[in-house]
Amino acid sequence: MNLGGRGGGGESQFQIAPMLDIVFILLVFFVAAYAVVQEEKQLDIQLPKAQSGTPERRNLLDVMINLNDKGECFVNRQKVSLEVLERRLNRLAEFSRMPGATGEPGVIIRADGKCEHRFVVQIMDLCAHAKIRRVFFSSLPEEQ
Repeated sequence: MNLGGRGGGGESQFQIAPMLDIVFILLVFFVAAYAVVQEEKQLDIQLPKAQSGTPERRNLLDVMINLNDKGECFVNRQKVSLEVLERRLNRLAEFSRMPGATGEPGVIIRADGKCEHRFVVQIMDLCAHAKIRRVFFSSLPEEQ
């Protein structure tokens, strides 16, 4: 009795179409991830150097805030005011407290080495008001 519909030894053939779909999806994912990482690094910010520090793994809820040497604040390459940034951080904190949310939001501050300290303190103050406890600072290793 032939239940397979084929007359033969029951050999299956390799299907190339599903394999191409998977490879294409992976390619799109890695290109998009690379573009997001490069987008933040292309801003004209000279990070300070540090002898110590440990790299942290980024969370999906992390927000990268860039401060240039004039104290201007950028999120996703868009200049934002402190009022807009405060609203975004509050929404992020509220979203993370919703049922089913995973992880705690964090803020990564990339401040130019020539940026005045008061601008960094303003960002830290906004994080404190939004009850965001994970605040990180970006720097370069000494050898770079």
